[in-house]
Amino acid sequence: MKIYIKEIYNEDMTIYKYESFELGKEEFCCEDMYEAWDLYIGFGVKDSFGGKYNNSVNIHYYEYGWDEYEINYCPFCGEKIEKEVKEKVKNIKIKKRRSYTETIYKEEPIKNKRTK
Repeated sequence: MKIYIKEIYNEDMTIYKYESFELGKEEFCCEDMYEAWDLYIGFGVKDSFGGKYNNSVNIHYYEYGWDEYEINYCPFCGEKIEKEVKEKVKNIKIKKRRSYTETIYKEEPIKNKRTK
């Protein structure tokens, strides 16, 4: 199984969060992993705002509150879970709304300094 990741940076180039690209059924290692994805297993540690602040695949467990357990192999078939950064973007502040304190950002691709 392979997960493709988008890294999102702040304007000062510190990491802001991670996102995974949508997975098609054919990208899963087995039918059980496909069924469990986003239900019991998913990408990143989720917080109350929906952000994902690490780039791991986790089992999401709820007993008295949410717990996350990082996994590197499929718990059903044992195949290694590979991660590849496919895109890096930077959040650029474009404006601040006047009615409340929300700032609007847009994503801009990060260009390699060696290429023009």
